[in-house]
Amino acid sequence: MSTRKKVLIGLSTFLPFILLVVIFGKLIMFAVQNPEGEPPLDLIIGLIGVYVLIIITFMINIIVYVGHMVRNPKLGNTEKTVWLCLMFFFNVIVMAVYYFMHIITQGKSAEEHIKE
Repeated sequence: MSTRKKVLIGLSTFLPFILLVVIFGKLIMFAVQNPEGEPPLDLIIGLIGVYVLIIITFMINIIVYVGHMVRNPKLGNTEKTVWLCLMFFFNVIVMAVYYFMHIITQGKSAEEHIKE
């Protein structure tokens, strides 16, 4: 896998975390500035748009990660099953762990990985 693909997968893996921080930041800023006011429509529409982007990114990530897990020759059948079950129950956390354990190190020998 090329470095460009690894970087894109990494960005899409951590994009939902970043966008959730943006959503909560916007909500906290609004709550502090307007403790008794109604949220404006443009804020609600913007937050819904960001949330939809999170869902789309999440769905794409599930497809990419499951495809990578199934095709990964370094994983045995038992490991694939364990990773897929973990992905089902703890998806976002498992995506980040799998990214660091298997996608970044893909194509490197153990010695090359230790030297870095």
